[in-house]
Amino acid sequence: MPDVAGGAPAWTDRTVERAGVLLHVVDWGGSGPTLLLTHGITAQAHVWDPVAMALRDRFRVLSLDQRGHGDSSTPPAGYAATDFAADMAAVIDALADGPALAMGHSLGGRNSLALAALHPERIAAAASVEFGPWISEDSFLRLRERVLAAPASFDSLEAARAYLRARYSRLPADAIERRARFGLRLTPDRRLAWKHERRSVAETLEFLGRDLADLIEAVRVPVMVIHGAESAFYDAPAFERLQSARPDFLCRQVPRADHYVPEERPAAVAELFLDFAGVATRAGR
Repeated sequence: MPDVAGGAPAWTDRTVERAGVLLHVVDWGGSGPTLLLTHGITAQAHVWDPVAMALRDRFRVLSLDQRGHGDSSTPPAGYAATDFAADMAAVIDALADGPALAMGHSLGGRNSLALAALHPERIAAAASVEFGPWISEDSFLRLRERVLAAPASFDSLEAARAYLRARYSRLPADAIERRARFGLRLTPDRRLAWKHERRSVAETLEFLGRDLADLIEAVRVPVMVIHGAESAFYDAPAFERLQSARPDFLCRQVPRADHYVPEERPAAVAELFLDFAGVATRAGR
């Protein structure tokens, strides 16, 4: 795990409250403009750790446990893109010094685009990894089936690791360990359960598959979209259609990666973001 010498955490845990929802933020520190990272469905803030460590020399990096995930609150309702985007805006207002940059994976990518469309005054540029409009209905059906079929709990950490290795067969060992370490909680009966609830994930999934085209049309800040070349979720036709619809978006493909690009190829994602941030900064002058 990414600890500094002496065993102290390399990050600071912070909490921001919005409308009664407590939002847990992993603050990696760093210097420069604020970068807010958001994760995919059923994940949590620490899946971004390698990317955060690679970028904190150039940015003040924050990684958010989105509502219903990780150590943030799980409200009884409120899992539309507008809710997630409003949470991100609240974190930026509370912890950033001026407009931030945002980068998200999958669900987090959708939410970064929503933030750019709905709260343009909070954001200077946005990057979406493996999410855009025109993803096929079959992709969402497969995602829903896979997510909702996950075991509710495990009798040991090794059993959880074995499940994660089977489900995310291309992830490196350190990424599996982060999902196990930060994505599970101990229950009163001494089992390990996910830090997300089935009902909130199911509601999030219902909104995730909704048409994003109007939001994409409304975006006026610089945007980069990253596609895993071997992704079965955000496939090539959807990616190519986005490039035709918004030729001003910077579209990049990462070879030897499927849907989980930030965990499979964190160095590539960090490098692409650095290049994009430079382009976005020059465009904003």
